[in-house]
Amino acid sequence: MKLGIKVGPQKHSIDDLEETHAPFAEVWFQIDKKDDYNELFSYLTKRKIDAGLHFWGLTRDGFMPTISYNDPALLQESVDLIRQTIDIAADNHFSYVNIHPGNRVRMRVDFQTHIFTPASDPAQTKIIEDQFLGTIHNLSVYSSSRNVVLTVETVPMNIVKPWDGNRSGKTYPRLGSVTPKN
Repeated sequence: MKLGIKVGPQKHSIDDLEETHAPFAEVWFQIDKKDDYNELFSYLTKRKIDAGLHFWGLTRDGFMPTISYNDPALLQESVDLIRQTIDIAADNHFSYVNIHPGNRVRMRVDFQTHIFTPASDPAQTKIIEDQFLGTIHNLSVYSSSRNVVLTVETVPMNIVKPWDGNRSGKTYPRLGSVTPKN
């Protein structure tokens, strides 16, 4: 196992890599802003730093991609975005793509304000279980064909800060009008 650091398209990420001499980097990769990563990817390649991509992004309609909700259009766009990320990882010789299974609801996300707003009722677990497993299987077969490992990371029910690197303390993010229980 190689230890490394998390990086993104921000200029300080290259500075952090320079300062730490990290042999590995996990890139927080927002697929809908893929062109913002050109300089970072060039640096990683030039310095021969091993890397993986941690998939994030938004659909055209501003939803968080999910393979855990039973909307065929949202599912297809989510799969397409994940496949694009796998292709980018393969093209850059990165070792893996890490995804989250998503939500059982349509979730609008504003990455600037960090507001997550549920936009539907939750899908029934039984209904989406087979969809999720089938989709993961198909994505895994695809990623293997591109020589990229696909990993699936689950998150706790209540996400705590600093999920975004903000060191303001461990508080619940604002979830639209949802108030967390104490």
